[in-house]
Amino acid sequence: MADAAALLARVIEVSNSTTEIERRLEAIVRLLADELALDACAIFSLDRAKEQLTLRLLTGAPAPAEPLRVPVSGPGGGAGGLVGLAAARREPVVVGDTTAPWHDLADPCLGLPADWRVFASAAAVPIVDDTFSYGVLLALRREPGPLPDRDVRLLAIVTREIAGAIRNAQLYFEAKKMVGELTTLYEIGKACSSTLELNELLALIVRTSVKIIRARAAVLRLLDEASGELKVTADYGLLDVPGARDPIKVGEGIAGEVAVTGLPILVKDARNDPRVLDRGRQIVSSILCVPLTFKGRVIGTLSLFDKEGDASVRERGFDEDDRYLLSTMASQIANAIGNAVVFNRMETLARDLELKNRELSILYEVGQAMMTTIQRDRLLHTILTAVTIGDGLGFNRAFLFLHNEAEGTVDGILGVGPESAEEAGAVWHRLASERRTLGDLVRNEDFEVSLDTRLNRTVQSIRIPMTDESNVLVRTLLDKQGHNVPDARRDPGVPDWLADKLDLAAFATVPLLAKGRALGVILVDNRFNRRPITNEDLRFLLMFANQAGLAVESATLYRNLEIANREQRAMHQRLVQNEKLAALGEMAAQVAHEIRNPLVSIGGFARRLHKRIGEDSPDRVYTEIILKEVSRLERILNEILAFSKEHRSTAYEPQSLEAIVDSTLQMMAEAFKENGVRVVKRFDPGLPPIVCDGTQIRQVFVNLFNNAREAMGKGGTLTVRLTSADGRGLGPHLVAEVEDTGGGLAEPVMDHIFRPFYTTKESGTGLGLAIVKRIVQNHAGSIEVANRPGHGVTFILRLPLRPDQQASGETPAEPAAAVGGS
Repeated sequence: MADAAALLARVIEVSNSTTEIERRLEAIVRLLADELALDACAIFSLDRAKEQLTLRLLTGAPAPAEPLRVPVSGPGGGAGGLVGLAAARREPVVVGDTTAPWHDLADPCLGLPADWRVFASAAAVPIVDDTFSYGVLLALRREPGPLPDRDVRLLAIVTREIAGAIRNAQLYFEAKKMVGELTTLYEIGKACSSTLELNELLALIVRTSVKIIRARAAVLRLLDEASGELKVTADYGLLDVPGARDPIKVGEGIAGEVAVTGLPILVKDARNDPRVLDRGRQIVSSILCVPLTFKGRVIGTLSLFDKEGDASVRERGFDEDDRYLLSTMASQIANAIGNAVVFNRMETLARDLELKNRELSILYEVGQAMMTTIQRDRLLHTILTAVTIGDGLGFNRAFLFLHNEAEGTVDGILGVGPESAEEAGAVWHRLASERRTLGDLVRNEDFEVSLDTRLNRTVQSIRIPMTDESNVLVRTLLDKQGHNVPDARRDPGVPDWLADKLDLAAFATVPLLAKGRALGVILVDNRFNRRPITNEDLRFLLMFANQAGLAVESATLYRNLEIANREQRAMHQRLVQNEKLAALGEMAAQVAHEIRNPLVSIGGFARRLHKRIGEDSPDRVYTEIILKEVSRLERILNEILAFSKEHRSTAYEPQSLEAIVDSTLQMMAEAFKENGVRVVKRFDPGLPPIVCDGTQIRQVFVNLFNNAREAMGKGGTLTVRLTSADGRGLGPHLVAEVEDTGGGLAEPVMDHIFRPFYTTKESGTGLGLAIVKRIVQNHAGSIEVANRPGHGVTFILRLPLRPDQQASGETPAEPAAAVGGS
């Protein structure tokens, strides 16, 4: 028999050590077995909820193959044998012969392994304190006979100490667990409060939840009330199984049921639970799903999958502690998500308000800028500048196309924007450094409408018939809606030639509307910074286009009114001028007739005198002067008589305009050579003939070529172009351009160049261009003048193929770019 005091001292020392509780219990069991000469010793733990005892520690006996559990016996004994009976009575049960019935126990060892029958005697001592039972200490010996009372009392004292150790360990574990839970709640709270950006918060929640609960994967779904679906908004560790991230209906699957009931669900065997969706059974074995409730309303669910750990943990899956902890976390998570949603909504509203304020400011600034001018060309340039400037709509490039109702086409009018990435960078840098707004630009006197750019010439070369309804520009006009084209090369409404001409990639078009009528189309792109054009950009561009359309309509009406007034004044001036010319012509004809007769006599006598005077006579120079001046006076009289008569030829027949021009150039070749003039001919092949009076048309080119030769003086280039065209109120017609390098004319001259008797030459009648204009008009054609000061002058003649088949109901359009003349 061991020294009781020494044994208890050692037991107390072991029980109060800092090692883990299992090692302390194991040391105590071995100590008792050694000191009390026990062949085997075991400790059973009590599960009070299940009224069941489970083998926890064993020494001296073979361990059972399966977990050993025995029920707590009733007061009179029962299926738990002496172990269950000791737990039920809370007092030691000693059996001297385990093979014989004992009191109410038919078999004292009932519930114990069969191979433990080798132990002849046993003592079961409850492990209790004043309040709780923690289990039973079972002492076994091979020799029959009851354990001495002294040893039983000593075991009872030891079990009290064991009870204290277990109680302290439980308190420590619960305290540690509470600290862990508080730490967990702190971590999840810290994670939830670290950001209000919704997507970032949701991603952080699933990562933190997986880490805290030690799960393999997590899925967070938020409820879309409009569709009644739970949509995956964040996931972590989810396998790429088809459909794993698909939305699910409320009431469908585990998450759908949680959303309906508002209660958490713990599924230990997902593969055999009918509530788990088929796709879920493919990837998970256990599921823990909790509702996310904000202000009494379920806003989503958080699901965790498969407990991580050793094989036993994975087999066991999630437990009630996990459910409790995740449910506690869910409260903080839901509040954080709800607050983030509210914050994001407020932030979105603030951004929308800021955007609308900016849009209104831009529209106001643009409106003010457009009110600075009523000139149509300047207004159109202002509109496209507003579309491209940084303080405006901020697109890289903008192109304007107007609906030509008379021709049934969509015509390119204007293009604004840099022509290269280098130019774009330089322009943006300059504007940023100068910090000039749209208003500053258009109010500045340096703001000029430059039409002579490569980009502008490219745009103006585009003409699309309205019958091409598949074309995106025509479609924009017809349906009066904006179009956002992400890829010009793949859109069937964008022909390759249009994409090539404007170098288009992604672009957008909006109609230019005024009182419900489509006036044209604005095309924009971000060719250089590649910024995508959003639906918000398109919406704002439509708002701007509506405002711009009204301004364009007003400018067009003003322009038409100006044209009408100008035509009325011109008509009045022509009427007065015609009356003057009629009187002057009549007088000139009478004077010319009166002068002509004596001039013929003077010329005749002068020629006779010139023949009689010898070539060596000094007087011969006087007769030469007389003859030269007589010839000049005769030419002047012929021009006056020709102009004073209203001559309308009836000798109209098909003529080759190339042949007329060629013969005229050959006739004047010697004069060109004397003046050092180089002639350049550019005739389109296969030009059709025109019905005309060949003699009169030849006279037109004689006068134009003489003017050009005299303007260039000694040296220059005369360029003659012949092309075919259609439209402009003339129907099919030929275009003849006569261009010189004579330096151009001063602007004051431009208003008078076709006026009879007006000339800037020291000699001449001033009737040459007046005669040209009359002949062209008699052929139902038109003449335009393009003056390039410092360079030269170009006369542009348009002659219909048949003067009697001019387009019905149409008048020649005013040339948009014809400024100045010769």
